[in-house]
Amino acid sequence: MESVGQYLSAGYSPDTRGPEGLAIVLAMKLEKVDMFDLLMKSGANVNLTSRGSSTLASAFRSQRYGPNEKERLFHFVEHLVNAGARFNPSELKEAGLLLNKSLQLPDVPMANLLRKAGAVELPASEK
Repeated sequence: MESVGQYLSAGYSPDTRGPEGLAIVLAMKLEKVDMFDLLMKSGANVNLTSRGSSTLASAFRSQRYGPNEKERLFHFVEHLVNAGARFNPSELKEAGLLLNKSLQLPDVPMANLLRKAGAVELPASEK
């Protein structure tokens, strides 16, 4: 975390890509909320893609999403969506499946964020 702050202070972009992809995606994979928050405060572009995935889809792919693991994922998704993150058009079916899952848990706050990001509930025939 300290080294991320040093890089940002030295003028590096919060959108820096490394071997693992975007720094913000790496922060989510490593479950580093403080690193994620620092990158967000530094102006990370929430709509860049990392290895073909939107930052928003990467949040879900990097975290478990179930009744006992919702808090950290909600933090990531809430900040991304409120900063304007959206799913890529190719991810809309996945977004719909995530919305359906959030409604089944039930996780209404997450469902509302997913809808704000463009997710549409899928009919039973597509689940």
